[in-house]
Amino acid sequence: MKRRAFTLIEVIAVVVLIGLLAGATAWLLAEDARSGTRAEVASRISHADRSARLAGMRMGRPCVLRFDLGRNRLRRVFRDSEGREQSSHSVTLPDGYRIDRIVTVRPVSSRGSVTSDSGVVEIPYSTGGRSVSYAVRLSSQGGAWWMVVSGLTGHVTANQNEQDVYKLFSALSA
Repeated sequence: MKRRAFTLIEVIAVVVLIGLLAGATAWLLAEDARSGTRAEVASRISHADRSARLAGMRMGRPCVLRFDLGRNRLRRVFRDSEGREQSSHSVTLPDGYRIDRIVTVRPVSSRGSVTSDSGVVEIPYSTGGRSVSYAVRLSSQGGAWWMVVSGLTGHVTANQNEQDVYKLFSALSA
């Protein structure tokens, strides 16, 4: 009885085929990780907001949520008593989505609202987990929409109408 074994060429062919399949799978999974849906983008931003609120309360010191509009990134930052920054919890938006504009309510000392469409915007959080109310305008190939965040509670609301957002912030700042 003669035993048949795999030849070296057959083994190499199987290894190459498995490598190609693994590479294709990794490429497809990487594409899925870079792309996202509106719900995922909204979830990332609301999670960053909740995280900043909780961090301020748990650490017992104020922090800021820094929106970098040019890089589509959010980052929670603590400042120590000497002004040095300690950065943590960074969120990057998926490809195809970007932060166009942020509208905030000014502090009580100066009336009105602030609109930023470039640069870096910082939303401060108190040790009680409160912030100013703000709205983030997000855009993608499918259009633009707003996420409005209540500063007192952290409640997030989606809004398609830009005029409604500006009316809301006019009323809040009055």
